[in-house]
Amino acid sequence: MRKWKTIAKKALAGSFILVIYLILLIPYVTHLNLKNTGAIVYSERVSLESLPQDVQDICTLRNFRVTTLLLVKHSNPDWKTLVITSGEFPMGSFVELSHYIVNWRVDWRDFRLVDQPFDMLAIADVGQLDPLESEIENIYFNPLGKYLYYVFQLNFYIGSILLVLGLTLLIEGRLALWNLAAALGCYSFQVWLINILAAGHGISVETEWRYFGYLFFGLIPVAISLRRFEHSEAGRSTGRKLEAISKALGLSK
Repeated sequence: MRKWKTIAKKALAGSFILVIYLILLIPYVTHLNLKNTGAIVYSERVSLESLPQDVQDICTLRNFRVTTLLLVKHSNPDWKTLVITSGEFPMGSFVELSHYIVNWRVDWRDFRLVDQPFDMLAIADVGQLDPLESEIENIYFNPLGKYLYYVFQLNFYIGSILLVLGLTLLIEGRLALWNLAAALGCYSFQVWLINILAAGHGISVETEWRYFGYLFFGLIPVAISLRRFEHSEAGRSTGRKLEAISKALGLSK
């Protein structure tokens, strides 16, 4: 009975570590693919004729019959983009800009379009983010958003190592030979997630990163094989050496 209680406690602790890792990971990998997003803080439907002539010509080429001025506030970098587009969106909603025709850094006083300052002038397609992405982006608009971003980023770079180390100490009570394959597999899994989300937003992924993202599928059986080896007759000496190293580092009793 005591053995099953110990197993249950370890399973609960391991699940807790894994959930915390994923909670910190998902907002970061999602945000990485949402570079051209922001919240709408101003919206106005205007006639095409009210725009500057050069802007009218560009909108005509884009087949904009009716135009909307959207002032989009970004979290990183902290600036505003005045977007000329054809659709209408609710105030406060999170949108993504894509297929830019124009994306100029301007002095807002040169364009008498809105009575609020902005940093960029864009003519682009605009799409509303899905509810989950909107909630994630809203985190970064929180007063603590900048600090949460650093926490998420730190988890992205060292969370895999801490996850594998924590699970190893729970399962083995020491360092293990399969740790390296498992940690590398976690990094590969993170890149795989980024690639999947990038594809959903029409962002191209470099070939080497695409291949690295698939690497964790092969590293899973490698980690399992290494664990089996450690617990076999041939690998017990390796296990004892790793146990001695763990004790020397204070990771096991």
